[in-house]
Order: sequence, then C-alpha cells, then structure tokens
Amino acid sequence: MSNTQEIEITTKNSKLFAQKDAFNKRWNIVDNTEKKEEFKTRCLTILDNEFYKHSPDNGVFSDRISYINDYCLDISSDLGISTKANTFDNFAHKDLYNYINKLKMNDIQDYRQLLLFLQLSLNYDYKEYILNETIALRFAEAMKICNINAKILNDNGSYEIYPSDIDFLDKPLITDVLNWLNDFSNVKSIFSKVLKTERINNNYRNIVDDLRLSLELFLKKVLNNNKSLENQKSYIGEYFKNNDVSTEISNMYVVLMDYYAKYNDNHAKHNDSVIEIEIDYLIYLTSSFIRFIMLIEEQKKNVL
Repeated sequence: MSNTQEIEITTKNSKLFAQKDAFNKRWNIVDNTEKKEEFKTRCLTILDNEFYKHSPDNGVFSDRISYINDYCLDISSDLGISTKANTFDNFAHKDLYNYINKLKMNDIQDYRQLLLFLQLSLNYDYKEYILNETIALRFAEAMKICNINAKILNDNGSYEIYPSDIDFLDKPLITDVLNWLNDFSNVKSIFSKVLKTERINNNYRNIVDDLRLSLELFLKKVLNNNKSLENQKSYIGEYFKNNDVSTEISNMYVVLMDYYAKYNDNHAKHNDSVIEIEIDYLIYLTSSFIRFIMLIEEQKKNVL
C-alpha cells in the first residue's frame, strides 16, 4: 500500500528541539514568531555540513569538488538561475549557496524560491552518500525550531513542502486522505495543489473551485459515472444504502454536499466572495467527504 507521512519533530526525536522546549518552559517563554532568516541560515548550514561529512573523497580530492558542483549545477538549472562550477571544495563557497543566502525572507517571491530550493534539495539523488531522509529530518527540525508555518510530507520517497498560514495539516483528515488518494492520481494532484497554495492576492476563489473539482472527480470514479457534483445525490444515496450506511448519516452527507455545491456556485463560480476564514472549513469538509467513502471502501476490502 502507498504511504504518505509527515516528517514530524518532537522532543523525542530531536535533542535540539527538546532543549529549546525545556528552556522556554523553564523561563515561561512563548515563542510563536516565524524566524525566516534564521531558518534559511540553518538549512544552508545543514547542507554544507552534510556535504562536508558525506561527499565522496576516495583519496582523490577532486571527487568532492565534482560531486558538489554537480549538485549545484543541477539545482541551479531547476531553479532557472545561472551558475558555474568552481574549484572550491565546500558548498558554502559555491554560487548557488551565495544566491540562496542573498534571498530576502521578507519578500514573498524570495521566500517561495527558498522553499522550492529546499524541496529540490530534498529530492536530489545524492548517490547514497547523503541520505534524503536525514536532510528531511534536519529541515523539519529547522522548521520547528524557527516556527516556520510549513510541513514536509514524504509521499513514497518523494518529498513535498506544504506552506500554510495556519497549522492545519493533521493526520486523519489530511495526511491519511493524501495517502488514500494515491489510487486517484488526478484527484490527489488537485487536492494536493490546494494544500500547497498560499493564500495571497485573493486567490480564495481558485482554492474553492479546486476543492469542488477534487470531490467531483473522486465521486465520479468511486460511483463509476460522469455526473456533476449536483447530480450525484441519488447515486450517493444508493451507494450508502448498498453499504449499510444509516439513513441519518446518508441524509446528512447528501444535505451537507448540497450546501457545499451551493456555496461554490454562490461564492466562487458565479461570484468572488470567498472569505479566507472559511477555506480551512471547506478543506476539512472536502477531506471528510472523501475519507468517509474511503473508509467504506477499505471495509469492503476487509470483508471480501
């Protein structure tokens, strides 16, 4: 079965976070400020240290230089920036390092560039000299220490960073649903896009549209039809009846979905009046719609 997991940092798996947490509690410090500049510095230092400790040498010093140059050239190309190889043997003297280090964390475009750089670094092929899971754990630790509102998810060995204004990526309704949706690739790509979309420039309407589309595509596949969301009511009712779902829950699901569709029509499709504080509710509601049917499908597998 496919597997999607959040890279979680706790006092049990991070000595550094445990020390900071104990210190803050001892001195009654409440620290919720995002420290983006510190986060950038920590992540660059993590990479520099990993390259220093684990890049190949084998008695030929140029191996280390070539190894780090290859990484810098590949990542720079993916970022769309110009760079060149040089004879310095550590990452901190490379053009890529200098480029990332100069990014201004109070500039939204620069901050996005940093997150993209980190995601590319998380998924780079280090030829087993450096373990991607080690970098993921260290980056996640830096996020926790610096109060960065983002999560790292490992989706079958592929790492993705999900930025968010609030900490809503919980396991049952988000991570588990992403995990289940591996068999619904088109649905997952749209739902995942919603989670990664930053709420800027009043793009709330697009988020709501994508949520609706993900649910509509999901129901089409499960119910094996090509009906729009509004026209799925009778098919959902029949599906629940065939799977021994109580009348009350079946009716509740259909009524909620009806209002869900009306909200999309009134506030997104034919208007642009989505309120930001309502988006998280809609994300959770979409997840709940999907998760309930996924649980039914899982139960059917266990019965067979």
